[in-house]
Amino acid sequence: MKRDSRIDILRAIAILLIMLAHVKPPEPIQQIRVFDVPLMAILLGMSFLLSSRASTYFDYVIKRFKRLIIPAWVFLTIFFSLTLLTCIILKVAFPYKLATILTSYSLISGIGYVWIIRVFFTIAIFSPLIYWISVRITTFFARSATILIAMIIQQVLWIIDSNISNIYFSLIFEQLIAISFGYLICALYGIWLYQYSKTMQIYSILIYSVPMAILMIVEHLPNLADQKYPPSMLFLLYGIIVSTVLFLFVSIVNIDSILFSWISRYSLELYYWHILPVTFIDFTYPNMEWYWKLIIIILFSFSVTFLQVKKLPRLFTL
Repeated sequence: MKRDSRIDILRAIAILLIMLAHVKPPEPIQQIRVFDVPLMAILLGMSFLLSSRASTYFDYVIKRFKRLIIPAWVFLTIFFSLTLLTCIILKVAFPYKLATILTSYSLISGIGYVWIIRVFFTIAIFSPLIYWISVRITTFFARSATILIAMIIQQVLWIIDSNISNIYFSLIFEQLIAISFGYLICALYGIWLYQYSKTMQIYSILIYSVPMAILMIVEHLPNLADQKYPPSMLFLLYGIIVSTVLFLFVSIVNIDSILFSWISRYSLELYYWHILPVTFIDFTYPNMEWYWKLIIIILFSFSVTFLQVKKLPRLFTL
């Protein structure tokens, strides 16, 4: 795949914001940073646009499975093994039930942090279809209308999800349908955003700001973080608008950093390793200030990732 420094910069920002989310910062910060996962989905759409599509669809899916699902299983095995070892050393009870372990490997619920990998894989396997749609809708107006119509459908899914009483059916509907469809919209938008001129990017910001403002007024300035699972129309509009602003910014301002490139290249590794200190701190020092927690998590995940790619570069690859 051709590398684009703008994508590297934004992917680095997104992964750092996801880490920030897991230390539970004050509410104003949480409200601002909730565009992180929509941004990642948008970048996945851009990355697919730039990727080579010479192989068959089956080969492509297998490649994505090896890149996303198997590494997640490898990390979960390490995570539960280290947790068990720590519990034995500290002589405390193992905190996870068998059901939690099994659902973690399913990437549906479990320990909670790995659901995003399933979303990435879903976007990957549907990316050829999304690309097929993207090349058949050519005008800016039609593309904008398509995104808004898809978001209205997503809002219906969001309302349905909030009214399902059966907890198991709600979990399946939320995780496999409502969440997946929402972020597929972002991936489709990412393909088009990458092709837009700067003027069209500005028009996109203005167009999507109107329904977002209306929804903010109608819903009386709701907590966006509460509309993430599954993503509501308002949540996605906010994510798309902020992501577009950032993409426009990095397209105008020349930012070239080795650090951003490194973070982007090893974003999944950083994500996996940050789960260890997050979980440990939550169990042992739940009242630790969020900024200390963030510092520890960043230092740990960056250090372990650096050592891992030096000593065990194929730990999460096949």
